[in-house]
Amino acid sequence: MAVWAQRRVRGAQAWPDPHALLSLFSTHRRPFGGVDQTRTPTRVFVLGVNERRVTLYSQQCRALNLVWLLHETGVLEPGKGAVAVVGAGGSGLTAAAAAACKGHEVLLLNDVAERMPLQRFARHRWLHPRIFDWPAAGWWRDRAGLPLLDWKAGSADEVRLQILSAFDRAPWRWRVECVPRAQRIKVIPAGVGGGSATIAWSSDGDATRVKPVSAVLLAVGFGVERHDGLVLPPLHRDSYWDDPGRRWASPGRVLISGGSDGGLTEVLHAALGERFAQRDIREMAGAHALRVVKIGVSDADRRNMPHLGH
Repeated sequence: MAVWAQRRVRGAQAWPDPHALLSLFSTHRRPFGGVDQTRTPTRVFVLGVNERRVTLYSQQCRALNLVWLLHETGVLEPGKGAVAVVGAGGSGLTAAAAAACKGHEVLLLNDVAERMPLQRFARHRWLHPRIFDWPAAGWWRDRAGLPLLDWKAGSADEVRLQILSAFDRAPWRWRVECVPRAQRIKVIPAGVGGGSATIAWSSDGDATRVKPVSAVLLAVGFGVERHDGLVLPPLHRDSYWDDPGRRWASPGRVLISGGSDGGLTEVLHAALGERFAQRDIREMAGAHALRVVKIGVSDADRRNMPHLGH
């Protein structure tokens, strides 16, 4: 099941040690006082913290890798123990799917009614599994190629429907208990001596429920960008998933700050307009009709240029 995303592990040789890789996702408890300051595992794991490459595809890869590592290291045993996943975005759904596929009972908690809510109405945002790799060879492959919840490039709302359809029609779907509008979620890590982690929550005013689990996977995403102060066109600092309105309908020169998948997608919108298809991207790249200049901006410069958005 492992889908190895590009990631350098300090001290790793040709094939990274599973325990070393798992530490990238782990939270630990360090005891206060005393002689023994060894960090002890808590059975609580986080997806996507301190990562530089953050796309839907890379987050799905991390979710699959995490569940695979939990089995490789013995934290989970196939078909034994329950797994709690907090967050029903792309990474949370993929983690839940992987755990259910391995035979685990899965508790999937989400703070709103909809799964992948940010992508529900984002018809303007183009998602491509390999746009981050452009212009390296193979960037044009528009199929993610994942073993679970696979999808093909398209608008964010279309990709969302692909993922949800694959999730709901899977033979392991019955193992996943989805709890929408979960509130007052509390995670109690495993004790120093081992044992299970515990998760507590309530939903729609019901009494608090408590459940011991073998692992808690936190897939809460990255939120929505804050808006500090009023910004008016031609400057734009809206959220990644916000509707751009008629931003790309007017001709002119455009400065885009940011060179990740979001920045590259904005470049495509600037060149092709609000709506485009895979064939448009291929034709544009093949004709070399687009010139992209990457400008490095330091943190100090960015503070002095608050109008530069991402």
